[in-house]
Amino acid sequence: MKKMSYKIVSKYLKEIKYLVPNAEIYFNFPENIKDYRVVIDIKTQHYKNNIFEIENILSLNKKDEGNNLIEAKVVYSVLVELDENIPKDEIKNIFLVKVPAEIYPKLRKLFITTFESSGFKDIKVEETIDFRNLYQKKYNQ
Repeated sequence: MKKMSYKIVSKYLKEIKYLVPNAEIYFNFPENIKDYRVVIDIKTQHYKNNIFEIENILSLNKKDEGNNLIEAKVVYSVLVELDENIPKDEIKNIFLVKVPAEIYPKLRKLFITTFESSGFKDIKVEETIDFRNLYQKKYNQ
């Protein structure tokens, strides 16, 4: 059995941003939802020693930027401690595939709950994301 090269030290909700600028946008959102897309992003930064923070971000972006739009963003952070002497490719795999895949269900649930708490019951967010495929597309170009 292969030894784990990392361990999750902590997970926490870092940020929730949810803004509906006015009642008109609120009432028109169900018919305008087609003008939005859900975007996932991952940011990593060194914390201390062998510990890194991985920010997993799920946001709602308007396809054509403009004013008067609903803003939604959830950032779920994970502190990960890496073992010594891990190859660089394995570190990328941990940061961009393994950890995001593990915490995505929680991130998705937080995102959907935010909308449901505002009365929007038909928010569709992919149940699963193939982080390995996204990683390969990004780094094998």
